[in-house]
Amino acid sequence: MSSDHSSVEGEGSEDGEQCNHIQTTLLIQLVDAASVWRAAICCGGSIPIVANDEKRFENLTVDDGPTTSPPVVLRWDLPSGKAIRKLTLPPIFKDAAETVAIKELLKDCSPATFGKDGEEVLDKEYREALKLDNDQFSTNFSPHDVGIVDAIAQTLLPSIARSFDDGDTKFREHLGVAAELYKLNIYSGPSGKFRAHVDTPRGATQFGSLVVCLPNPHEGGQLRVKHQGHEHKWDWSNEKQTKSSGQHSTATASTKSWRFKAATGSR
Repeated sequence: MSSDHSSVEGEGSEDGEQCNHIQTTLLIQLVDAASVWRAAICCGGSIPIVANDEKRFENLTVDDGPTTSPPVVLRWDLPSGKAIRKLTLPPIFKDAAETVAIKELLKDCSPATFGKDGEEVLDKEYREALKLDNDQFSTNFSPHDVGIVDAIAQTLLPSIARSFDDGDTKFREHLGVAAELYKLNIYSGPSGKFRAHVDTPRGATQFGSLVVCLPNPHEGGQLRVKHQGHEHKWDWSNEKQTKSSGQHSTATASTKSWRFKAATGSR
């Protein structure tokens, strides 16, 4: 599972201070709207995995079926730094090399920490997971290419975007969202989990967290998001889905989330 942080960008401004003002205003509006449930605080969906789909970019400007993604390829550095490994998802379990690659990935990861009171904390009773930092791995999967970032902008931002008091409409016209690769997190059965928490913001313009569940079969490990008494749960453990689709969800920074225990497999 890979996690990206979503941030707001004010584009087209010639004045850096005006750009910062736009970003600050938007974030204030987002917090205000979410606090009284005027805005959506989460969204999600699935991306079909299709090999050798040469026409997947032909109809991006029209509503002509779902956008697809090629199989997801992960490459990561060995701890020694002297070599790299490769894994393709969904895995082909008839191929022993794919099974070995998953085991090697787990071995090459380090324990995942979490932010608390401005510090990184390692506590397996609260969070049990493995991770690679973004300078330790790369992937061919881009949330921009498959329309996830556009969906975030259309779903989470329109309900809170307002023009300035002086009537400046450039605020609406140049609003943009950028997703930055942050970490590869892995929750493995039978004990991988992350108890209730609010994600620690990693930048002044971050307004939420994008979670992409890569297509690897598993059971358990549901993701639950809750805010102001409203709750949504994503269950990505369906065997058919995890073999054919990549799943994603985005929640704003004010929400509380849980990752339930993974029963079997790795998510």
